[in-house]
Amino acid sequence: MTYTGTIHANTIRFKERLPFQEGLYVEVNITPAFPQKASPQA
Repeated sequence: MTYTGTIHANTIRFKERLPFQEGLYVEVNITPAFPQKASPQA
Protein backbone atom coordinates (compact mmCIF):
# COMPACT_ATOMS: atom_id res chain seq x y z
CA MET A 1 0.00 0.00 0.00
CA THR A 2 1.22 3.48 -0.80
CA TYR A 3 -0.07 6.60 0.93
CA THR A 4 1.19 10.13 0.41
CA GLY A 5 1.50 12.82 3.02
CA THR A 6 3.55 15.66 4.43
CA ILE A 7 5.88 15.69 7.43
CA HIS A 8 5.15 18.36 10.07
CA ALA A 9 7.59 18.21 13.04
CA ASN A 10 7.49 14.51 14.04
CA THR A 11 4.07 13.82 12.50
CA ILE A 12 3.15 12.61 9.02
CA ARG A 13 -0.13 14.08 7.76
CA PHE A 14 -1.59 11.83 5.09
CA LYS A 15 -3.77 13.18 2.29
CA GLU A 16 -6.33 10.40 2.70
CA ARG A 17 -7.73 8.67 5.78
CA LEU A 18 -5.86 5.47 6.60
CA PRO A 19 -7.83 2.21 6.99
CA PHE A 20 -6.14 1.32 10.30
CA GLN A 21 -7.38 1.56 13.86
CA GLU A 22 -6.03 4.21 16.25
CA GLY A 23 -2.98 3.05 18.19
CA LEU A 24 -2.04 0.26 15.75
CA TYR A 25 1.73 -0.36 15.63
CA VAL A 26 2.98 0.00 12.05
CA GLU A 27 6.29 0.15 10.20
CA VAL A 28 6.82 3.08 7.83
CA ASN A 29 9.43 3.37 5.05
CA ILE A 30 10.05 6.96 3.96
CA THR A 31 10.74 7.79 0.30
CA PRO A 32 11.16 11.49 -0.48
CA ALA A 33 9.02 12.71 -3.36
CA PHE A 34 9.32 15.80 -5.52
CA PRO A 35 8.02 18.89 -3.67
CA GLN A 36 4.50 19.97 -4.49
CA LYS A 37 4.02 23.43 -5.99
CA ALA A 38 2.33 24.77 -2.83
CA SER A 39 4.96 23.42 -0.43
CA PRO A 40 7.63 25.65 1.20
CA GLN A 41 10.37 23.51 -0.45
CA ALA A 42 9.12 24.29 -3.98
